[in-house]
Amino acid sequence: MRVALVHDWFNQRIGGAEQVTKKLSQMFPDAPVYTLLYNQKIFKNFITSSRLHTSFLQKLPSSAKRQARYLLPLIPRSVSSLDLTGYDLIISNSSAFVKNIKKPQDAIHICYCNSPLRAVWDYADEYLEEQEVGNFQQSAARYLRKRIQKWDYEGNKNIDYFIANSENVAQRITKYYKRKSDVIYPPVNLRGFQPSKTKQDYYLILSGLTPYKKIDLAIEACKIGGRKLVIVGDGKDRKRLEQLANPLIEFKGHVSELEKQNVLAGAKALIFPSEEDFGITPIEAMASGTPIIAFQKGGAIETVINYQTGLFFTKQTPEGLSETIDKFETMKFKISNLTTQAAKFDSSIFEEKIFAYIKQVEQTK
Repeated sequence: MRVALVHDWFNQRIGGAEQVTKKLSQMFPDAPVYTLLYNQKIFKNFITSSRLHTSFLQKLPSSAKRQARYLLPLIPRSVSSLDLTGYDLIISNSSAFVKNIKKPQDAIHICYCNSPLRAVWDYADEYLEEQEVGNFQQSAARYLRKRIQKWDYEGNKNIDYFIANSENVAQRITKYYKRKSDVIYPPVNLRGFQPSKTKQDYYLILSGLTPYKKIDLAIEACKIGGRKLVIVGDGKDRKRLEQLANPLIEFKGHVSELEKQNVLAGAKALIFPSEEDFGITPIEAMASGTPIIAFQKGGAIETVINYQTGLFFTKQTPEGLSETIDKFETMKFKISNLTTQAAKFDSSIFEEKIFAYIKQVEQTK
């Protein structure tokens, strides 16, 4: 059986979706990886470039490729340009576009869906607001959004089987695509994450710095309680967030993998203030013996056990989060509960379930 892997793009940062494709590429070492864009500077040692097949977008100037919003009109044609002739099994790993690839007539297409295309569905209004464009551009963007919505909905007919990365995403696949899906949680590489014998006096944010991550919520909550907050990560929202901060808020920017492991193990708790599709960082935190303080929506409710591996807050306000931190300060969490819960999401489990899923699909063909 000839297998091809497809990923949206390796363009801006290494996130959870990219880690899924990396794991799949390890599981299928002979499979080529088709993608719209490849940023060699960021992904040089992540995916072997000799395995990659890119679309015509790769030929655009670097300045254009960095501005993803301007590429949107070209996306449908670039997806269609990926030629998958001759493959028997296509596994697309998509949060956006490439699930709409055209498959060969007799091939099986399994889509591992991290999320329906948020920029045109449930996150459309917030996404447009973040772009900070004028009225004319907003009107043009709304028109384009309707076209992309139609293309995105029609394109899911090329998918034989949907796998969702969480129950949360499965519900949204049903809502927007009118399709059923099976849930297999994404792989989390837990090697290197270990509990520390001592905790330090800080709370932690580990995230890309974009508005929808709600990091300003954590900053304001820690200011209310006079608590130290360490923020690891970078992004376009950093300048605004730094202006909100006080001397107890520390920005570390990007860190090495070893630093990441150490900062997770040393934190009193990881604060997870936004609604995420799944969320790998809470798993890494629990593997490090660090409990979670999370907004009670999205993927977190499938991974965090309230009062055992963390606490939920229901009011997405600085005051609501601050009150939950106050409550957290009175509690103790067993490290064994944290590490046991994290182990349920180890990458080896993902591998077993994906191979079993493909075998079942082949038997029913």
